[in-house]
Amino acid sequence: MTFIRVMSGIAVAAAAVTLAGCTSAPATTDDEAAQASAPSDEQMCWQYADTQTLIWNMQLANDEGRLVGNEWDGIVRLAMRELDYIPVDASTDVGKAIAALQDEIPDSRGGQMGQDPELDSDTWVDGNAAISAACQAAVEEWGTEGWVGG
Repeated sequence: MTFIRVMSGIAVAAAAVTLAGCTSAPATTDDEAAQASAPSDEQMCWQYADTQTLIWNMQLANDEGRLVGNEWDGIVRLAMRELDYIPVDASTDVGKAIAALQDEIPDSRGGQMGQDPELDSDTWVDGNAAISAACQAAVEEWGTEGWVGG
């Protein structure tokens, strides 16, 4: 019992010494906090590139008959979730372009079996063109990669 009291006393003393040197963090405005956590154009572009790499490569596999219908549908839903989860900084051209396309894609969070976007629709094609143009202007040596076929 004495051992437990001694250990408890040591723990309390250590906590008091540790907390004695603590000071509160300087106050920040909401804008400063948002800016500090905002993703860079480069981060947003490379996350977007991952979704496009997934779609373009799996579309090739689908076109070649190496996927069955439900596999392709699942790939598209996965890519849409990834696109939807990209955090954006809407103060940049890249962020605005990604946010605009995010607003247009069907919600597929949580594995919902929602409607897949029409990858050949004007909305999808134009949205991807806007993101690609913004990323090419903002990030040096930006692009997607092919890793199937050939």
